[in-house]
Amino acid sequence: MPAVASSGRMSRFAVLLLPLILVACTDSVSDVGIDLLGSEYGPNARSVELTEFGVSPLQDYTGGAPRILAGRVDDPLAGVIDAVGYVDFSGGFSATDTSSIRVVELVLSRSYLYGDTTDNVTLDIHNMAESWDPNGLQADTVLSAGDLAASVTFAATDTQVTAVLPASWLNQYNSTLRGIDMDSLFHGFRLSASLGNAIGGFRLTGSSLKLTTTGGTTYFAVSRTFTGIRRHGASVLPDNTILFQDGAGPVIKMDFDLAEFADAPINGAVVTVTADTVEGALAPAGFLRPQIRELQLVAVPEDVTKPATLLAQSALSSDGTYRFVSADLTTFLQRVFVGSESYSYMELRAPVPDNSLDIALLYGASAAAMAPQAYIILSL
Repeated sequence: MPAVASSGRMSRFAVLLLPLILVACTDSVSDVGIDLLGSEYGPNARSVELTEFGVSPLQDYTGGAPRILAGRVDDPLAGVIDAVGYVDFSGGFSATDTSSIRVVELVLSRSYLYGDTTDNVTLDIHNMAESWDPNGLQADTVLSAGDLAASVTFAATDTQVTAVLPASWLNQYNSTLRGIDMDSLFHGFRLSASLGNAIGGFRLTGSSLKLTTTGGTTYFAVSRTFTGIRRHGASVLPDNTILFQDGAGPVIKMDFDLAEFADAPINGAVVTVTADTVEGALAPAGFLRPQIRELQLVAVPEDVTKPATLLAQSALSSDGTYRFVSADLTTFLQRVFVGSESYSYMELRAPVPDNSLDIALLYGASAAAMAPQAYIILSL
């Protein structure tokens, strides 16, 4: 995922903000421009004009994530998505020097599923021909791979996938696996789909390169990971909605007209984004499309290569709304208003540390009352 830096911890702003948010709707609201939602936040709330809500040019960072994704899905909502997983291993040969390697297995522990739960999936396992560094790799990066080592077919719902590497592969890598230079001479595998309509997520814990020898068993642990994502087909979305999909993108770029609040002291800020959870969940029988349960609101700096600032995080409410309210958001905007802070635009991101393809079908700027909204609560 793109890097995010925290803007601070809970402070006295939280104490100032909460009473204002809890003001009852029976309080008089006389300010022009305050709608029914704005009245929740008291008579000092000011609605803010949404100036941008659309696709961000930034790609998700999937290098080094604790889970790789591999497979292919034809989703009637999101389109055709290919996930290519890259995984490397490290460790030392733990059997005796005279031991013979009988079997080498690639063992993958599945912890995530997206797509047709009733289908079988076939993954092609290619050798990686050269060393690769996962640090900073974005989801649209393509790494070159070498020859085909093996293929494995499994049920999409299987929790463990085991691919037995052929004798020809063992003959080629026997001395490498036994030697002290294994970490530098062996570069791992690329996992890509050749059959099936599902994408599996495989976690580091429980996955290994397993060597069964005449003198015991050696396990090489996962040392590096990367997932490349490519979308082929266009999304077929309901009117007035935008698809946000973790890992595959697009990340959502948003901003508001804050010019009128220059130098204004504030007690709080609220940003709301609403998802169509009904249409987002509609799928053929047996098709699993996980929904994003939490979203982050971040401020992207003017230099987009630098870490963004985390402003707030929100869980999906029962009415489909993500409501961003935090002391960090208030503090950051106060600094913007007095000129001590700046940013390029705001962005919505998914705080899924394990790498996923979870979706949020968000109402866009043209969705009337369901459109994204923001309120500034002034200190008057």
